[in-house]
Amino acid sequence: MGQHDTPISFTNFNPLCKDHNVVFTPYLATEDADTMDVIFRGSDAEVEAFTKHWETDGQGLMAQNGLDAGIKLRPNLADLKEIGPNFDARWKSYFEGAPDKPVMWLGTFSTYAGNYPLPGVTALRKYFSAVYYVEYPVSTGHVHISNGLDPYGKLDFEPGYLNDATDIGILRWGYKKGREFARRMGVYRGEYVPGHPTFPDGSKATPQTYAKPVPVLTPDIDYSVEDDRAIDEYHRRADCSIAPSNVSANTYNTALAIGEKAALIISQDLGILGV
Repeated sequence: MGQHDTPISFTNFNPLCKDHNVVFTPYLATEDADTMDVIFRGSDAEVEAFTKHWETDGQGLMAQNGLDAGIKLRPNLADLKEIGPNFDARWKSYFEGAPDKPVMWLGTFSTYAGNYPLPGVTALRKYFSAVYYVEYPVSTGHVHISNGLDPYGKLDFEPGYLNDATDIGILRWGYKKGREFARRMGVYRGEYVPGHPTFPDGSKATPQTYAKPVPVLTPDIDYSVEDDRAIDEYHRRADCSIAPSNVSANTYNTALAIGEKAALIISQDLGILGV
């Protein structure tokens, strides 16, 4: 504040910008599953029946938001090895002595949460998503004024998204845990491939365009070092799904703005000049 002649002071003010880095990984669902896809993406005629049900007695699909269940997770010894050494210091200093602190949240969302229309999909179908995020991320950014009392002045904004490798390992763990839960659910019928990491040819982790649920005691998917690298890259991608909600604007312009900002953030992270 003092740098910009602003006569305002705060006490106990945290200048850091922090939020949950949530990911919605999509899966194909059976046609008899109760999902929100028809409400979010159906025609007016298809949605009308659900609207009347809601207006009549406040029940039906519109009486909930599709987020029905979730769990808060802490890693065991095998999980800590999976997350990797970048998390060791954070675990010992912040979590190990505080058994009430979860490391990750994992749940389900009864729909596809990404952009629509979907690549390669011509007809409306049903989906569900495995949702996960880091409960206490280390990555932080900041937002500061830069033009004194001018409320329309350009902000000094740094999102800080995944700027600490500690969070990458937790998200990798989240992707794997979510996928294991998903493929054991009765409504599971495979992965929506464009919404998953691009694994190398021949990988045991390659998403399935059609699959049935596996028994609960089935061994977990065996991921290679290259597979882990693909998952990490997946979490660093930037597209319109990073927007926290719909926008009251031209979505093409929004996509361009997201792409331009992502290019600047990524190039800065990689030390590329002149972008």
